[in-house]
Amino acid sequence: MIIVPAKENGPASVGALPDLGSIIPTKDMKMNEVTNTTAGPVAPDPLLQTIRLYQRGLLDFNALAVGDVDWSKIADETYGPHLQTLSEWDTPAATFEGAVEALRISLTEEDGVYGCDAADRMVRAAYAFLKEAAI
Repeated sequence: MIIVPAKENGPASVGALPDLGSIIPTKDMKMNEVTNTTAGPVAPDPLLQTIRLYQRGLLDFNALAVGDVDWSKIADETYGPHLQTLSEWDTPAATFEGAVEALRISLTEEDGVYGCDAADRMVRAAYAFLKEAAI
């Protein structure tokens, strides 16, 4: 006969916790990953993609431009080309999200283009999208 010792009282232990992703917004968000949708495919918005590249370039610049370095060279390698593209933008945003983001960055300095030539271009791109959407 086998005698099994009585289990001690206390909280249950979990063998393995499921990976639900991170609660930090800048981390990979597995928990919010879309795996099934009934929405049709959305065409990419080149303006929104360029804005995201510009913002990623700003983050890279801030990480690399530390100390006594050639800031203009780092700018040319990180956000500079994307800012130039935004400064020459002449087509409407392709999505509502792109139009909203274009307006947002035209009004903010920290991760936006407020005070730059690109700000006017972003307002025009957003306005053109909204004008077409209203038709």
